[in-house]
Amino acid sequence: LVTRLQALNGVSEPRWLQPGTRLRIPLEWTRRDATTVQLIALRGEVQVADAQGNARSVQPHAAMQAGETITTSQDGYALLQFQDGTRLALLADSVLRVLTSQVYAYGMSEARLELLRGRTENRVPRMTHGVRMEIQTPAGVTSVRGTDYRVSSDEGERARVEVLEGEVAVDATSTGVVVPAGFGTLMQAGQAPSAPARLLPSPDLSQLPAAVTGLPVVLELTPLAGAQAYRVQLARDDVFESVVLELLEPEPQVHLPLLPSGSYVVRVRGIDDVGLEGMHVQHTLDIDATPAAPLPQAPTDAQAIVSDEIALRWQVSDDAALVYRVQVARDGEFGDLVIDETGITAEALVLDSGLAAGMYYWRVAAHHPEYGDSPFGPVRSFRRVPRVPVLSTPRLTPEDIRLSWESAETGVRHRVQLARDETFADPLQDSVVDGAEIALPRPSPGAYFLGVRAIGQDGYEGPEQAAVGIEVPPPPTPPSLIDPPEAAVVDTFPLILRWQARAGERYRVQLNRDDASQVEVFDHDALAGSEARVEQRLAPGRYAWRVAASTASDGSGEFSAPRRLHVPPGQPLLAAPSVTRTQVQLDWHSEEPVAAYQVQLARDADFADLVTDQRVTGTQLTLPRLAAGDYFARVQAVDADGIAGTFSQAQALHVPRPFPWWVLPVLPLLLLLL
Repeated sequence: LVTRLQALNGVSEPRWLQPGTRLRIPLEWTRRDATTVQLIALRGEVQVADAQGNARSVQPHAAMQAGETITTSQDGYALLQFQDGTRLALLADSVLRVLTSQVYAYGMSEARLELLRGRTENRVPRMTHGVRMEIQTPAGVTSVRGTDYRVSSDEGERARVEVLEGEVAVDATSTGVVVPAGFGTLMQAGQAPSAPARLLPSPDLSQLPAAVTGLPVVLELTPLAGAQAYRVQLARDDVFESVVLELLEPEPQVHLPLLPSGSYVVRVRGIDDVGLEGMHVQHTLDIDATPAAPLPQAPTDAQAIVSDEIALRWQVSDDAALVYRVQVARDGEFGDLVIDETGITAEALVLDSGLAAGMYYWRVAAHHPEYGDSPFGPVRSFRRVPRVPVLSTPRLTPEDIRLSWESAETGVRHRVQLARDETFADPLQDSVVDGAEIALPRPSPGAYFLGVRAIGQDGYEGPEQAAVGIEVPPPPTPPSLIDPPEAAVVDTFPLILRWQARAGERYRVQLNRDDASQVEVFDHDALAGSEARVEQRLAPGRYAWRVAASTASDGSGEFSAPRRLHVPPGQPLLAAPSVTRTQVQLDWHSEEPVAAYQVQLARDADFADLVTDQRVTGTQLTLPRLAAGDYFARVQAVDADGIAGTFSQAQALHVPRPFPWWVLPVLPLLLLLL
């Protein structure tokens, strides 16, 4: 080695070297010792794997060495410190392999690292003996000697370098650039690094508050020109060696979750359109970790809810330790509580379907076992609309429509409407009732709709109603009359009146005198079947009869056109005729007043050989004495219309030969002769 060193420096006689002579010694020829890397701060799940891939979870102050790989979880963080004081912050979801960590005999430190995925923030101190820091990525290599910079790698596709202080040499495909402070470069696998681009300036945090109470909370940032997103970090110290939270915000906002109370430092930087993260700025923030009041989400304020199932929903925090308290009251001051439920772990509270109709108010508070109770959130209201009644089938009567329903509510009234259309835009009848039934006046025949909606105790009417259609038929038509026919002469009793009957109908039959008096003779209602019997013989004269049909639901219809009949006079009672020497006398009488009598006298019982046939107005007829022989007499009553009744029973009449009165004067002489 001495000979090689002598040759390298052109020294022919090593023993005669003069003081102050400078010798070049290659770094590879110097002695070097391996050093460990200390993990001085951790957050979340952090694992270290050896060269064989055996992973172990680590705790703060653990050490790792060359050949090992460290991995942070989605919410992980690790702060690594090297022998020379260099500190590297490995951020969330990152993988870093330590290739070399060593110190040379003359004091210079060297670390070579491979960033497989994720991001690092690096602070390399300026030291007398020098620091050699190299971070490799699949897209390129960064080399520094004392600086403050960041390196990120996207799964081997691209890498980024952002320099905050000093300068960084970036090399890829044997082509390198030097990136000064305030600039960054983008490396693409297989391509030369991009020309350094100026980083976005620091955002303006002047509008952030000095303290916040109630988490989670959203803090608004002043938008930064050119920023496509924002990187937000929260730490307990101003050098960010103990990062407790890291957020990637797509908008100029900071979404702070539940955190322990205390003083924090917020660091924010903008991210440009190629993913380079700009200069950051810090802001001190005191946090009171009392949970924020949950914000109600559904139902919307004053929403009317028809469904029996009412779900109250609110904004839920990501912190699984939070539980919620929900209050529901009938008044906005929550003096009349209906529900006060605590310990809710779900994101909604489904209310009991038995909740009475009316207006309600609700609010939500959060409880954290470590941070305490939040205040109640904003008050929202909702209306439980009265449930739609369940209608029974309407029942028609001749006078009305009878409707009943079953209501699932208590203490409500009901509006009942009758309309010709199912929209009920122009109701024909509109009534409000306290009970669960109503009788509406029967409308004219036609198609109708009946609707019923509930009215809450506060007068609010349900937007929906139960509706049913109904057909109101006309009253039944008159039946067809059958017997006796029009203008029939009826002399046989009982008199049977017949008509065409129909199923489900009953009938009213009227028989009246067919004259100016319109005297009612026969009026029977609700007759079943197809006939009516007039038992007693009617007085002679003209009559008219008619029939009307009725049903239990539709009432009575109109009467049929009247049909006329005539009842003739009854039989007169003919006394035995009397025969005198000069005349024959016929006498009779009738219990009914009649207009006239038709008298017939015949030689035979069949009255084929009439001797006389004449009409008289009295009750007696005297005829001259008839020739000797046998005769038959009968009488028939005739009313004022000329309608004759039946003849009376025939009376036999014997007219003897006349006595020879001339014999009397000669009778004595005859006797003497004898």
